[in-house]
Amino acid sequence: MNNKAFTVIIPTKNEERFIGNSIRSVLDVCGGSVREIIVVDNHSTDRTREVAESAGARFIRCGGTIAAQRNAGAKLAQTEYIAFLDADCTVRANWSEISINWLLSDDVVAVGAKPDAPIDQSTWVQSTWCFIKKSSSSGPSEVKWLSSCNLWVKLAPFNAIGGFDESFETCEDADLGYRISRLGRIISDPGIAVVHFREPASIKQFYHKEVWHGKNSLDGVLRGRLTLHELPSLLSPLIFGITLISSAIAVFQIAIMSQTSMLAAFIPIAIAIPFIYTLRAHFKKSEWFRFPQVFLVYTVYFLARFVALVKYLIPKKWSR
Repeated sequence: MNNKAFTVIIPTKNEERFIGNSIRSVLDVCGGSVREIIVVDNHSTDRTREVAESAGARFIRCGGTIAAQRNAGAKLAQTEYIAFLDADCTVRANWSEISINWLLSDDVVAVGAKPDAPIDQSTWVQSTWCFIKKSSSSGPSEVKWLSSCNLWVKLAPFNAIGGFDESFETCEDADLGYRISRLGRIISDPGIAVVHFREPASIKQFYHKEVWHGKNSLDGVLRGRLTLHELPSLLSPLIFGITLISSAIAVFQIAIMSQTSMLAAFIPIAIAIPFIYTLRAHFKKSEWFRFPQVFLVYTVYFLARFVALVKYLIPKKWSR
């Protein structure tokens, strides 16, 4: 048996535009090392099945969350290593070799990398967000979780923790990471970064995507899992949103009662959150010419994540 063989699992829903390129990139780069590519489809109404099967993948159907789709594919895997890949991503040379070499280490349970935007097709929003997400290190580093758009795991520890939590609509990858990291190290290696072809192209699209992504951000905490590593991502949007609302109240007071003290107090605090994150990004990664774009994207990010928290906390009967 080839101890470096692996299975690729790709969840889909109406992905006829991207899935063929994704599958072909894996086959072109990995050759005979890939045992099987399993496309797990959530009832697509386009030509996803035809494109996937003609490109050489196995096709199955599974409804529910994307976490459920990934788990369904993992249950069919007959290899020790599994690579979870998104349909709108393509892989590069040495993707599998570097990943498997990491997984051959007894203490490593997962490996991956944050994606890159297409160099010749990305908007400033896409390139800025990829800049923000990329590691400040040019080499491998240990992390607490990785995006499931490009995530390799060992099947045994994955099964030991019960796989992805299928109740999560989003943030299922962060939840998996925090749980599986108790069994071993998770490595982020820029050498295996994939190209992601569908990052939000505009600020409006970015805002709506982050509101959606943030909808399950509190679930881990409410289920009893809270780490110091998670605190900044939970508290920063909350502080930003509260001070932003306070600033709006201050503006109202200026207009109605000519009071300026609250404005002076809260607007700098609201601005400080994205400003500090922007400074940190540039001190770690340089490229200071991006400063205005990074500040704007961070501001929209924290606004979206605050809105997601509010939507989560407001009982559904009041949000109808």
